[in-house]
Amino acid sequence: MFRQLFAPVLRLAWHVMVRLTPDGDPWERLNVAPRLHMYGGGSRREFSQYLTGPSRVAVSSLGAIQDWLLDCRYETDETLFAEPDFWQHPTTFEHLRAGDCEDFSLWAWRKLVESSLMSILLRATASRTDSSQVDMFGWCSAKTAQNSCSSRSFAPKNE
Repeated sequence: MFRQLFAPVLRLAWHVMVRLTPDGDPWERLNVAPRLHMYGGGSRREFSQYLTGPSRVAVSSLGAIQDWLLDCRYETDETLFAEPDFWQHPTTFEHLRAGDCEDFSLWAWRKLVESSLMSILLRATASRTDSSQVDMFGWCSAKTAQNSCSSRSFAPKNE
């Protein structure tokens, strides 16, 4: 009921805000530290904790990271942990060699950081207009020595 009453007002406010926002670089990095809960229910640790603990996998390039991940399998959090969303620690991911896109991306992000490559961990949510379903995606972006940006999802498609 609340949604039905306020949806048109919120939609109008959104359109006005977008029109009043100055044009610029839409990918400009903002100096904002979002709270952990903004990343979803699966993120239960501070990001620095994903970089701690032992790793049994030695990789030194983007190709080596991809090669190792190609031997892992996609599994939903429901299947692995009986939870709708759970971000594995990279050490756990190495042991199970299974996870969803956030797990693949967190492991790849850690390996990129260990390889001294400038990397960014990204998370996006997308709402479908034809349903109430919300999809969430995780991926890494890495800057190579040639100063070119290589952005790719390290997770296989859910098949």
